[in-house]
Amino acid sequence: MPQPLRVIITFTLLLLSYNTHAQNLVPNGDFENYYNIPEVDELNNCVGWFNPARRTTPDYFNRASHPPSYYAGSSSQFAKSVGIPDNWFGYQNAHSGNGYIGIHMYDQLYLPRTQNREYATVRLLKPLEVGETYRVEYWVSLGEVGNFWGTPPQVLFNFNEFNNQTDHIYAYPQVFSTTIIRDKQQWFKISGDFIADNGYNYLTIGNFFELSDSIFIYGPTNLGNYDKFTLNFYIDDIIVNYSPPPKPDLGPDFTMCDNEKRTLSCSLSGYNYKWSTGETTQNIVVNNAGAYIVTVERKGVTNSDTIIVTTIPSPKINLGIDTGICTSDSIDITLTSEEGSYFIWKPSDSTTQSIHVKDFGTYSVHSLLENGCSSDDTIRIYNNCPPCFSELNVFPNPVKELLQMSFIYNYDKQHVKYRLISDIGQVILSDYVDLKKGLNKLNVELPVLNTGVYFLEMNVECGKMRCPIMIKQAD
Repeated sequence: MPQPLRVIITFTLLLLSYNTHAQNLVPNGDFENYYNIPEVDELNNCVGWFNPARRTTPDYFNRASHPPSYYAGSSSQFAKSVGIPDNWFGYQNAHSGNGYIGIHMYDQLYLPRTQNREYATVRLLKPLEVGETYRVEYWVSLGEVGNFWGTPPQVLFNFNEFNNQTDHIYAYPQVFSTTIIRDKQQWFKISGDFIADNGYNYLTIGNFFELSDSIFIYGPTNLGNYDKFTLNFYIDDIIVNYSPPPKPDLGPDFTMCDNEKRTLSCSLSGYNYKWSTGETTQNIVVNNAGAYIVTVERKGVTNSDTIIVTTIPSPKINLGIDTGICTSDSIDITLTSEEGSYFIWKPSDSTTQSIHVKDFGTYSVHSLLENGCSSDDTIRIYNNCPPCFSELNVFPNPVKELLQMSFIYNYDKQHVKYRLISDIGQVILSDYVDLKKGLNKLNVELPVLNTGVYFLEMNVECGKMRCPIMIKQAD
């Protein structure tokens, strides 16, 4: 089997920047649950945890504990019990809740026989998945009673439990820190990621390095009182779950015009996405000011980023609805000074605030403010002239000798020519008539003509009338 991946991690006093909703694979990783109130040693009273070594005695500390009766009145350090905060390791409140454990990392008193190394093991809620990346976190604090400082406990994932057949467990832990801890007051966070190379079932915490290994470092803080030459650590809040996705990067905050649209893009691929807008795509389009948050998720663990969008005003242009004019009409289109500091019209390229329009067509304006924001709008000017003729009536139809017509003429008085034309374009007759605005009547005496379709045509300035006439040969 290949050697497990070794991950060197330094401690930090700050929480990491990711959020997680995934289940902690370490049962009772905060050491809050117990079978019985612990007295001395008795790690087995902590639900889920046990001692994997043969002759050592890792300790379970809990605020509910009290000195055992058989140490009553004793001056021994054991009489301090395994309570919290005062116990035989020193004085320390729990990192969270009311419980933690404590182990010897090194004890000069027992050299060279056992070194009195202590370990604590727990079976994970489910085996690790080969190839998956896991995040490991745990908190440690240096015990006050021991006169040694040193590097903190390490985490080893193993496939089978050790079954109390050894006093020392020499292995390459997957997560450890090379930082020397000398402070006996604070809790320090150890954390790191590793890729599982096996379906590990157990987590063991302790000291797995040889004394000659440069990774494990220890040293005395005080040369007095020989029987306290020990390196002890409190341990609390062990968490193992899937490693969070990388932190997404939406880029720096930015400002845009209030009529602009921008695309916010999450550069990470292969994750589930959730935006503060409710969208679940990798990219979204925004057109309003505000704070936008993207959260990426995989296997229940998440990471997120926030970007602030600010808007500045753009010209507020509204040329109105499309407008109709007649041939002799015109219209002025005007923008107010609040709608921009610079204008350009198309198709005229005029840069004035107002243009005079008398031709049909499409007109657009581009308006620019001093802040750099611009707006565009378009209006169509269309032909809204009334028809030349309306309510046309021809009778009788078919006609033999006298054609009578009535119609409405919608423009001013005009003297015009009308013609009767055959279906092959031959002019049969022509004459003039005076048209007036309103109702007009026209009587046309017809020559003898062959039966067929003919057209009465009249051209005026506003257009043309061409009326089909059915002529029936006279008896």
